[in-house]
Amino acid sequence: MKKQTYFSVGMIALTAILISTIPTKAQILWGSATNISTDTDVLTNGTYFDAALLDTNFALGAGAVSSPGVSNFLTVNGVSFNTIGGQNVGSDPSGDISINSGRNPFTGANSPSGSASYNTLVTHAEYSQNSTQTISLAHLTIGDTYQVEVWSSAKGQPAFVTDLNGANTVSLSSTTGQYAVGTFTAAASTFSFTSVNDATSVNGVDMLNAISLRDITAAVPEPSTYALLFAGLLTLGFVQSRRLKSQSL
Repeated sequence: MKKQTYFSVGMIALTAILISTIPTKAQILWGSATNISTDTDVLTNGTYFDAALLDTNFALGAGAVSSPGVSNFLTVNGVSFNTIGGQNVGSDPSGDISINSGRNPFTGANSPSGSASYNTLVTHAEYSQNSTQTISLAHLTIGDTYQVEVWSSAKGQPAFVTDLNGANTVSLSSTTGQYAVGTFTAAASTFSFTSVNDATSVNGVDMLNAISLRDITAAVPEPSTYALLFAGLLTLGFVQSRRLKSQSL
């Protein structure tokens, strides 16, 4: 095979790899489920956008399910978590994070080596039975890339398994106590994703503890960056092709 052919094949392969790494807009791509461990589970990438605990009752007291959310209720690893008011449809004070589901309070067990604040986060959850929970995010900047982190924990309880949906699905075992991280690029000022009980979950339960949202745009190349890179590759390919052709004459 000629050098020119090798070069062309390499350029095509490299371009294909780069295209595959461009974030898909309006779809959240989830990473794998990770077992809950300690405070550093709460990621601090990029810049803080919002974070919220989903079980209202422990923060506001039983019977206060119609009250608004509470700001700066809990801080873990430097990340401030608000609470979401309401029992079925509710949002945190800023309106950045809201949830639409029939939520019920639930108490789990502590994290293996976390602080008192992290233990609070992972021991207080909300659950829904045989229904879809929709988590909505608002006031986003179009074109920015966001990181979403979601916890599901109820250790020592039956096999509750929660599926987070998006471009792919990740299953969180509440019994083990797990979290997952996903990313998406905002195509609008609002975005939503869903959670639902996995087919293997006991009593059709899906369970959530908290959500953290961070803007990680600076860590992800913008589409214009990819365009410039592709243009550079095409130019390089053209120049190299001409050079190899002239050498073969």
